[in-house]
Amino acid sequence: MKILKLLAMLCVIATVSVSVTSCNKDDDDDDNGIVGTWRDTYDGEWDEITFKSNGTFTWTWHEEGYADETEQGTYTYNHPTLKLSVRDEEDGKVYTETYTVKSISSSELVLEDEEEDTYTYKKR
Repeated sequence: MKILKLLAMLCVIATVSVSVTSCNKDDDDDDNGIVGTWRDTYDGEWDEITFKSNGTFTWTWHEEGYADETEQGTYTYNHPTLKLSVRDEEDGKVYTETYTVKSISSSELVLEDEEEDTYTYKKR
């Protein structure tokens, strides 16, 4: 009888241990939910940001009648703060812009800059 009680107790302990150590939702959340290509379109013009999982980004601006401009740099994203850093080719200094991620989903990214202007990007 003692053996059955011991086995039952071990089963309960094993079940509780598995439940307690199961994956936390935060473990599954990729803080790089931002990774991918996002485009903001306005009046026939657009800008597009591609965030890579290695912490680099490429930002391209397109205006009708002008050559596209592209910036490349590094980023850090700790929700809700997104920091983009670019090294200036002329003076060699690194400049960082900070944005607030107002919302992010699998299809939409809303950023607010330091002047409180808001930009809405759609995932491509």
